[in-house]
Amino acid sequence: MPTSLLVIHVHVHVLPQHVDAFLQATLANASASVKEPGIARFDVCQDT
Repeated sequence: MPTSLLVIHVHVHVLPQHVDAFLQATLANASASVKEPGIARFDVCQDT
């Protein structure tokens, strides 16, 4: 069990015409990231 915790919060603005592609790529990245050692969570939130 790791003894430290690192949290990264990223806020981005995406042009409306690119939201679907951005979301698809980000969800794929999140899914792959949580399979890596030491990655406990990768949450994706969207403000509409």
